[in-house]
Amino acid sequence: MKKRILAIVLIAMMVFAVTACGNSGGDGGSAGSANPPAAGGSEAGDSGAPSGGDSGAPSGGDSAESGGDTGTIEQNGAGKTIGVAHFWLGNDWNLEVQNAYTEYLEARGYKINVSNAQNSTAQEKTDLENFIAAGVDGIIITGGEARAFGDISIKAKEAGIPIVCIDMILPGAVASVSADNYSGGAQLGLFVARELNGEGKVAMIVDPSWQSVGLRGEMIERVLSDYPGIEIVATQDVTDDPVNNGYQIVKSVLQAHPDLKAVTASWGIPSIGAAQAIQEMGLEDQVVIATADNDKAILEAMGAEGAPRWVTIGQDCKAMGLKAAQAIDGILSGQTGQEFVNYGPTFMTANVPLDEAFFEFNYVEMKDMWSIAFGDADNPF
Repeated sequence: MKKRILAIVLIAMMVFAVTACGNSGGDGGSAGSANPPAAGGSEAGDSGAPSGGDSGAPSGGDSAESGGDTGTIEQNGAGKTIGVAHFWLGNDWNLEVQNAYTEYLEARGYKINVSNAQNSTAQEKTDLENFIAAGVDGIIITGGEARAFGDISIKAKEAGIPIVCIDMILPGAVASVSADNYSGGAQLGLFVARELNGEGKVAMIVDPSWQSVGLRGEMIERVLSDYPGIEIVATQDVTDDPVNNGYQIVKSVLQAHPDLKAVTASWGIPSIGAAQAIQEMGLEDQVVIATADNDKAILEAMGAEGAPRWVTIGQDCKAMGLKAAQAIDGILSGQTGQEFVNYGPTFMTANVPLDEAFFEFNYVEMKDMWSIAFGDADNPF
């Protein structure tokens, strides 16, 4: 089989706008290490809060926006500490987010205490409690099981500690930075429905422990439910050992349903194992994969010789980390007029040709919308 050339179809589904609500509260996932580490605690830092120590994230940069020469940048963070709670630091998405916020905040004089809950919601809650008890000046939460953090976010708000969250929305947060996982999940569902011509068996790999990942799975399922000829024959959670578990799940489903037509994965790493199972059984021309995340290992697997038909959506994780850092810096510096909700952009790429117009949302002025629908006659705009 000829090696497929990875065709990039980049679509900005929504415009990036960082969010914050001043000093008042609002209402409110990749390579690296392919397998997440076992759940465990975080060590205490100098202030009593969890600390990541030497996280390997670079600091400093060449531009004022990302860091730059600290002699030319206002040291808004002098004497201030930001606690950053990660659900997991074992993939490209999290590491690039970390690099971005570290570079920006350290260049402005902030001390950063980083915790890694190692895939444990209970540990992430403990890390957040420790940050609050230590009296940090601000908190960034980078993903996880959002419903578990509602009470803690309100507690932080009552203590006067602003929280900026990435990939989730919390009732006590003052800002939220995330991609448009609503449209992203729906586009994956539409891709599968089109590839299957509205008929065939589908296996789903999901992860409800991460809010945005769970949302993508819900949107995929919602779209597919409108096609009476599509049958979801298996839905399996994968949080740990994702490559191996993705392989085992898909191999088992293929043995029970050799006529399987598609595998969806609401986060990317399990899809690597899914592809291995599909190729091992010689079904790469039969089974299509639709997943999320633009990690190095995923893109490399998609572009490999003999890979199944494969589409993935991805995020600009560096921009998300930067926007979160800008939001917490702005809040702690007394800047006002910032918004709360932020979506996008989401990108899509595939190793098969795609009709770009099928996926793209185009912004047009009202006069152009009128012309598209009714022609230029009597255009009131």
